[in-house]
Amino acid sequence: MTRIVALLQRILPRGSGAVGGWLLVSGLGAYGFLTVAAKAVGTDNYGALSALWGLGFLVSTGCFLPVEQELSRALSDRNARGLGGAPVVHKAAAAAAVVAATLSVIALAASVPLVDDVFDGQTLLLVGLVLMVWSYA
Repeated sequence: MTRIVALLQRILPRGSGAVGGWLLVSGLGAYGFLTVAAKAVGTDNYGALSALWGLGFLVSTGCFLPVEQELSRALSDRNARGLGGAPVVHKAAAAAAVVAATLSVIALAASVPLVDDVFDGQTLLLVGLVLMVWSYA
Protein backbone atom coordinates (compact mmCIF):
# COMPACT_ATOMS: atom_id res chain seq x y z
CA MET A 1 0.00 0.00 0.00
CA THR A 2 2.83 2.43 0.79
CA ARG A 3 4.27 1.79 -2.67
CA ILE A 4 1.00 2.87 -4.26
CA VAL A 5 0.90 6.03 -2.13
CA ALA A 6 4.52 6.82 -3.02
CA LEU A 7 3.80 6.28 -6.72
CA LEU A 8 0.76 8.54 -6.58
CA GLN A 9 2.78 11.24 -4.81
CA ARG A 10 5.33 11.17 -7.64
CA ILE A 11 2.74 11.19 -10.43
CA LEU A 12 0.11 13.62 -9.16
CA PRO A 13 0.71 17.35 -8.66
CA ARG A 14 1.07 18.59 -5.09
CA GLY A 15 -2.33 19.28 -3.55
CA SER A 16 -4.21 16.71 -5.63
CA GLY A 17 -5.10 14.74 -2.52
CA ALA A 18 -6.71 17.76 -0.87
CA VAL A 19 -8.68 18.62 -4.00
CA GLY A 20 -9.80 15.02 -4.44
CA GLY A 21 -10.73 14.77 -0.79
CA TRP A 22 -12.87 17.89 -0.91
CA LEU A 23 -14.53 16.70 -4.13
CA LEU A 24 -15.41 13.50 -2.30
CA VAL A 25 -16.82 15.50 0.64
CA SER A 26 -18.80 17.66 -1.79
CA GLY A 27 -20.19 14.62 -3.59
CA LEU A 28 -21.15 12.90 -0.35
CA GLY A 29 -22.76 16.13 0.86
CA ALA A 30 -24.80 16.44 -2.33
CA TYR A 31 -25.85 12.80 -2.10
CA GLY A 32 -26.79 13.25 1.56
CA PHE A 33 -28.76 16.41 0.86
CA LEU A 34 -30.69 14.87 -2.02
CA THR A 35 -31.39 11.68 -0.04
CA VAL A 36 -32.70 13.59 2.98
CA ALA A 37 -34.63 15.99 0.73
CA ALA A 38 -36.31 13.11 -1.10
CA LYS A 39 -37.63 11.76 2.18
CA ALA A 40 -38.55 15.19 3.56
CA VAL A 41 -40.49 16.58 0.58
CA GLY A 42 -41.91 13.34 -0.80
CA THR A 43 -41.83 11.95 -4.30
CA ASP A 44 -44.30 14.50 -5.70
CA ASN A 45 -42.08 17.50 -4.90
CA TYR A 46 -38.69 15.85 -5.19
CA GLY A 47 -38.42 16.21 -8.97
CA ALA A 48 -38.67 20.00 -8.82
CA LEU A 49 -36.17 20.24 -5.97
CA SER A 50 -33.66 17.98 -7.70
CA ALA A 51 -34.11 20.04 -10.88
CA LEU A 52 -33.20 23.14 -8.87
CA TRP A 53 -30.15 21.38 -7.46
CA GLY A 54 -28.96 20.13 -10.83
CA LEU A 55 -29.66 23.34 -12.76
CA GLY A 56 -28.13 25.48 -10.03
CA PHE A 57 -24.88 23.54 -9.97
CA LEU A 58 -24.70 23.20 -13.74
CA VAL A 59 -25.13 26.93 -14.32
CA SER A 60 -23.07 28.06 -11.35
CA THR A 61 -20.15 25.74 -11.91
CA GLY A 62 -20.13 26.34 -15.64
CA CYS A 63 -20.16 30.11 -15.27
CA PHE A 64 -18.08 30.72 -12.15
CA LEU A 65 -15.45 27.97 -12.24
CA PRO A 66 -13.53 29.78 -15.02
CA VAL A 67 -13.52 32.95 -12.89
CA GLU A 68 -12.25 30.96 -9.92
CA GLN A 69 -9.53 29.26 -11.96
CA GLU A 70 -8.35 32.51 -13.53
CA LEU A 71 -8.31 34.15 -10.12
CA SER A 72 -6.18 31.30 -8.76
CA ARG A 73 -3.78 31.57 -11.69
CA ALA A 74 -3.49 35.35 -11.39
CA LEU A 75 -2.98 35.22 -7.62
CA SER A 76 -0.24 32.60 -8.02
CA ASP A 77 1.46 34.71 -10.66
CA ARG A 78 1.30 37.86 -8.54
CA ASN A 79 2.47 35.97 -5.46
CA ALA A 80 5.48 34.60 -7.38
CA ARG A 81 6.36 38.16 -8.37
CA GLY A 82 5.94 39.47 -4.82
CA LEU A 83 2.81 41.46 -5.62
CA GLY A 84 -0.40 41.68 -3.63
CA GLY A 85 -3.57 40.03 -4.84
CA ALA A 86 -6.15 42.72 -4.08
CA PRO A 87 -6.41 44.08 -7.65
CA VAL A 88 -7.20 40.69 -9.18
CA VAL A 89 -9.59 39.79 -6.37
CA HIS A 90 -11.51 43.03 -6.99
CA LYS A 91 -11.64 42.35 -10.75
CA ALA A 92 -12.78 38.76 -10.21
CA ALA A 93 -15.47 39.88 -7.76
CA ALA A 94 -16.72 42.45 -10.26
CA ALA A 95 -16.74 39.88 -13.07
CA ALA A 96 -18.60 37.37 -10.89
CA ALA A 97 -21.17 40.04 -9.94
CA VAL A 98 -21.77 40.90 -13.61
CA VAL A 99 -22.19 37.22 -14.49
CA ALA A 100 -24.53 36.66 -11.52
CA ALA A 101 -26.61 39.69 -12.44
CA THR A 102 -26.82 38.54 -16.06
CA LEU A 103 -27.86 35.03 -15.02
CA SER A 104 -30.47 36.50 -12.66
CA VAL A 105 -31.96 38.60 -15.46
CA ILE A 106 -32.03 35.54 -17.74
CA ALA A 107 -33.71 33.46 -15.01
CA LEU A 108 -36.31 36.15 -14.41
CA ALA A 109 -36.92 36.57 -18.14
CA ALA A 110 -37.45 32.81 -18.42
CA SER A 111 -39.40 32.61 -15.17
CA VAL A 112 -42.66 31.35 -16.66
CA PRO A 113 -41.23 28.28 -18.43
CA LEU A 114 -38.78 27.65 -15.58
CA VAL A 115 -41.49 27.72 -12.92
CA ASP A 116 -44.08 25.87 -15.00
CA ASP A 117 -41.96 23.25 -16.74
CA VAL A 118 -38.89 22.77 -14.53
CA PHE A 119 -40.00 23.68 -11.00
CA ASP A 120 -43.54 22.22 -11.16
CA GLY A 121 -45.19 25.57 -10.44
CA GLN A 122 -43.12 26.31 -7.34
CA THR A 123 -42.03 29.94 -7.61
CA LEU A 124 -39.82 29.74 -4.52
CA LEU A 125 -37.55 27.35 -6.38
CA LEU A 126 -36.87 30.12 -8.92
CA VAL A 127 -35.91 32.36 -6.01
CA GLY A 128 -33.69 29.52 -4.79
CA LEU A 129 -32.01 29.32 -8.19
CA VAL A 130 -31.20 33.03 -8.16
CA LEU A 131 -29.91 32.75 -4.59
CA MET A 132 -27.76 29.76 -5.57
CA VAL A 133 -26.22 31.72 -8.43
CA TRP A 134 -25.38 34.67 -6.19
CA SER A 135 -24.08 32.41 -3.43
CA TYR A 136 -21.81 30.59 -5.84
CA ALA A 137 -20.61 33.89 -7.30
